[in-house]
Amino acid sequence: MKKVTLAFFVIFCSILIYKLADQYIFSWHYVYAPPIPFQGDSIINPYLGVKGNNVQVANFHAHTKNGILNGKGSPIDLYSKYDSIGVDIHPVSQYHNIDTSGLSNTGYIPVYEHGYNIGKTHQLIIGANRVINKDFVFFQTLHNKQEILERLSYDSNNVIVLTHPSLNQGYTLRDLKYLHFYDHLEILSPYANSTSYWDTVLSAGKKIFVVANDDTHDVFNNNELGRFVNLIYSPDNNAQNVIKALKNGSHAVVWLPQKTGESLIQKRKKIENIKQVFQEMEIRDSSLYLSFLRTVDTLVLFGDAGKLLQVKQSVSSARFTLPSNLTYVRVEARFKDGTKLLFNPVYRSNAAINASRNELATAFVNRDSNNNSTNRIASISLITLVGLIGFTLKKWKKIFSWTVINEKLA
Repeated sequence: MKKVTLAFFVIFCSILIYKLADQYIFSWHYVYAPPIPFQGDSIINPYLGVKGNNVQVANFHAHTKNGILNGKGSPIDLYSKYDSIGVDIHPVSQYHNIDTSGLSNTGYIPVYEHGYNIGKTHQLIIGANRVINKDFVFFQTLHNKQEILERLSYDSNNVIVLTHPSLNQGYTLRDLKYLHFYDHLEILSPYANSTSYWDTVLSAGKKIFVVANDDTHDVFNNNELGRFVNLIYSPDNNAQNVIKALKNGSHAVVWLPQKTGESLIQKRKKIENIKQVFQEMEIRDSSLYLSFLRTVDTLVLFGDAGKLLQVKQSVSSARFTLPSNLTYVRVEARFKDGTKLLFNPVYRSNAAINASRNELATAFVNRDSNNNSTNRIASISLITLVGLIGFTLKKWKKIFSWTVINEKLA
């Protein structure tokens, strides 16, 4: 029994040492370029040519029962519930597992949630081809987070979302000034309101868009459904078109007011009321024009660092004069019932540049080549440490054996 206990102790120590070394010694290190605010001779409008009547309602973050860490119900239960409240796109986002039960559905999009670390540093992978299991278990450094994002970005066709970034400081404001290789922030969920994180990222000149999700874990609890939705401006719910709209920023997020005990019919009505309210967003003569199908109670324009720029009350259409020193502006429409509609930003850019996510990332962050020699020294140190532990345990075993023999002789 003592031998078994000792064996388990050795195995535990070995795994712990390996995990700590893998995360804090052998992980990739990076050199980061300073953030640069948006600049250029053009203003990019992600809603150029978008018509509000071509819209799909989506929730990308929902769990069902799939082991002890997930939720309640089955994927079929989830599909049925979200169909009933008028959500067109509702993939299942299991932890480190791509659910394929809806593969035959026209709106099927492979999604999974990545991350099993104690700091809740998670990512949602939309349009995933395969699961990347690599993660760092303990509290992650900036370099750890960047390595995971780079590994996830190898599939250039997926959409990488930082989920509930402000929850437990899974990502810090400083992190977001430097991190690259991702596309979106999940700014609204039941677990975190991360709008300030978004303004931090945009102020650093990063073309990062947003999503909002229910992050459902119990599909039988109506209070967990229809709290946040995404309006995807796409002609249909075909996966390719939806992912294209997400990458282009041609979507908006909705915060729906909640009352405990609401029926699914009531939730459906709220979603239908907001679904096609937005009509157009255009830029003409250094002004931003917006139009809606019904009156917006308050229309707000935000700029650098989330600074309030302009406000208009009780309008169905509006014109905002864009500031001459514009780097980005974003619009938020607020309605009397408490519904909020948040749009992706218009931002300054160089018209000649149309770089992809990964191309942009490599312009600002690269692996530190000088860290290779450090890793070699660390490898020698770790091997020496393991050898010392083995030698010490062997000595302990001899001492223990002699003690037992002497006790028996006495």
